[in-house]
Formats: sequence, structure tokens, C-alpha cells
Amino acid sequence: MFHRKDVTLALIRRARLGDGGPLCDLFFRSVNVLGAGDYSPDQLAAWTSRINPERLERRLLSTVAFVAEENGRPVGFGSLDPAHGELDFLYVHPESAGRGLGRQLAEAIEAEAALRGFSEVHLTASLNAVSIYERLGYGQLERFSKTIDRVEVPCVRMSKRLHRERNVHGTLVRGLAVGSKTECAHYHSQLDVIAIRFKCCGEFYPCYQCHTAVSDHPAVRWGKDDLDAEAILCGACGTRLSIRAYLDCASRCPACAASFNPGCANHHTLYFSSK
Repeated sequence: MFHRKDVTLALIRRARLGDGGPLCDLFFRSVNVLGAGDYSPDQLAAWTSRINPERLERRLLSTVAFVAEENGRPVGFGSLDPAHGELDFLYVHPESAGRGLGRQLAEAIEAEAALRGFSEVHLTASLNAVSIYERLGYGQLERFSKTIDRVEVPCVRMSKRLHRERNVHGTLVRGLAVGSKTECAHYHSQLDVIAIRFKCCGEFYPCYQCHTAVSDHPAVRWGKDDLDAEAILCGACGTRLSIRAYLDCASRCPACAASFNPGCANHHTLYFSSK
């Protein structure tokens, strides 16, 4: 059992040439420390026996792989097999465990899967990771064992449906990979917690791209006479804000004080017109 630490917003970037060495070291540390409570030394040795820096780098660069960095140092990585919608790797450095890095990486992978048209993500979880994936919304399908170098290594097959619509505090929100706080495939940081009701259809979407991807009609912007329309949903508490209140809230929910992404201001013209 690991004590929960403060949640960290790490830099999530794509894997690149030269990552093999640092990520291989991270992989070995993660397996041998975090897996030690559920696997024997022989099982841990079998689990890591086929990974080396060159092989890991080739595998990551052949998939869609992400690296979590803090102060220029890798603290986690994960990857998606784009051919099958499979979460292939997801490892966090033991010293960074319990701070939300796994969730950030999983959300990046799930977003990529949704953008590529997958409605579900599958994975094979180690025993020590099952409860973590369950907290991320994955369900168990079957328990089985992999045979690696004649050693039986038990694991669990799991999957998660990527929501194209979701009830968020009693409001239906539509989009790609809609999260519990209105995160989506396009914007899924811990600050992306608003949904916008579109004037054209009266339905809530996390972003303009979600409306384009899911709806069957072009978007219509709200005008200057619509500022009192309750068109903004706070995904943190469920409060509906008027457009005026949202534009004047300094990127913070006036009801629950949840922080909104200040970068959304760069896209206001996609949703609101001055005419």
C-alpha cells in the first residue's frame, strides 16, 4: 500500500529517440518495487527478462507512446497500440506513485484511442495495478497467466468503454471519451472541467471539436444578446453558469471555486460572437 501524495500535473509529451535508456530504468524500478507485493522474485525476473533499452525504444516508437516528465526527468510512460486500441504500457516511477501521473497518462492514451475511432480500450494488467485501473473506470474481464521463460505470471484482462455521452451531475454531455468532469479526447487536463451548451441544438459538449465529431450539423455561436443564457456547465460541481458569469469568473467556478483552464479564453470566438 502506498500513501497518496499531492496530485501533480506533469508535462505529457510523445516518446522520442533516446528515451529507451531512461524509460527502461524506470520500467525496471516500477516492476520490481511496485510489483513486489504480488509477485515472486522469479516472476518479477520473468516479467522484465525481455526488455532492454533498445527493444523498449523500438516498441514505443512503433506505437503511440507518451512520457510524463517533471523538471526534465521521466517519471512515467504509457503507450497505445493504434492497430487494436490496446493500452500496451503504463508505468510510473515508484517515487512518483500515487500522485495522479498514471491517470494523466491513461487519459492521454484513451484520448488518442477515441480520436482514432475506438469506442473501447483493452489492457492486460498486473495484479498490483488492477485496483488502480478499476479507479480509472476499467472492468475485469478475465484472470489468466502468461508463460514467460517457463514461469507463470498471473495477470488480468480489463477494458473500458470510452463514453460518447455521459451524465455529469445530472446533465447529459456528448463528445469523444467524455470524462466524469467533462474532460474529453481533445482536452483532458485536470483544468478542463467545463462543458458548453451549443445554441444550435441545446446540447452540452466539452468542446467545439466534440460537437463536430459527434453531431450531424454545423455549430452556431451564441450572440451578444445571449449573455444571460445558462450555457456553461461546471464539471466539478454541476453548477450551470450564464455566459456572462463564465466570461467574468476569472477562470474559476463562482460556486465551488474549481479552476477552469485559462487557455479556453483563446477559443471563446468559436463559441461566442460579439454580434
